[in-house]
Amino acid sequence: MATHDCSIGERTMTQLVSNDIGPGECSEGGSNDLKSDLPRAGKVLVELLDKYLKGGQIRFRFGGIEASAGADDGFETVLRVNDPRLFSRVLRYGNLGLGEAFMDGDFAVERGELHEFMTACLRANIDEHIAKDFRLAARLLAFRIHAFLEGSTKSVRRHYDTGDDVFESFLDSSLTYSCGYALSPGDDLDSLQRNKMDRICRKLQLKDGDRLLDIGCGFGGLLIFAAREYGARGTGITTSLSHAEGAKRRVTRLSEITRGLERCGLAILDVENMGVHYAYTARHWLARFRSSWARLSQRYDESFLRMWEYYFHCAIAASYASDSALFQTLFSADRTARLPLKRI
Repeated sequence: MATHDCSIGERTMTQLVSNDIGPGECSEGGSNDLKSDLPRAGKVLVELLDKYLKGGQIRFRFGGIEASAGADDGFETVLRVNDPRLFSRVLRYGNLGLGEAFMDGDFAVERGELHEFMTACLRANIDEHIAKDFRLAARLLAFRIHAFLEGSTKSVRRHYDTGDDVFESFLDSSLTYSCGYALSPGDDLDSLQRNKMDRICRKLQLKDGDRLLDIGCGFGGLLIFAAREYGARGTGITTSLSHAEGAKRRVTRLSEITRGLERCGLAILDVENMGVHYAYTARHWLARFRSSWARLSQRYDESFLRMWEYYFHCAIAASYASDSALFQTLFSADRTARLPLKRI
């Protein structure tokens, strides 16, 4: 038997990128009395966010101006705007623009967490609302046309030689770079990864002397665990990070996996969506990465480090609110293979 983990559309990172903007429209009054002093792009963005953002509030502080959007009934994220191009970057490029603005220091988070705001944006389904709001759609069109004319492909960044020290800064002791499994909300990162690896081994019904092939084994954490805890002999296949740089991620959907398995005559025994567990894993990665910031900053520039932090925020938000999925599929060449009566 074998398992396969796949993330639909690799949405952990890209779901937010496909949503061209962040939420809602701005009501008059309160701190938004100063909205008229914002740049034009800022006015449009605040109006958009205030109209559709639910479950919390985002505040922009720019010079002596403070403009808020959303409702004061949940999270509160306060952004200090260091460069007003932030507003136009978000309107033109959505999550990609927000990410590059974060990397370039166009804003800083003064209160709350960025992923809370991003989660609310995903839940608001902004693009669906804009399609029905012709007035806002027309106002956004000018920013989108400008982005098209200046060439949106300019977002390609310079190559970074990422060393193992980056991964060691946020991964667990087994250096497992994949979603863990939470048995309780308080599980630490090492527990999350041990839980995940143990469930895989139990699903495969590994026993002493069995052979395990791990395709995409990373640093070999699962192979080491299976050998130590279950007596299995393992072989791992991985590609070097240098070769992976620049390679395109293949979008893998559950339907594609099932068709491929069926064409090969393999029986699908179990499918589990583990997407909810990604938030628990990524929150630990974020905390550990932040605690290693000072050490990493001696080798890597701030833009590079902020890029990684933004990735963790995306992963957390996508796990909570996007249509992401992380499917763990159990399959076998033996269609009569017996499974435990109780699902592992």
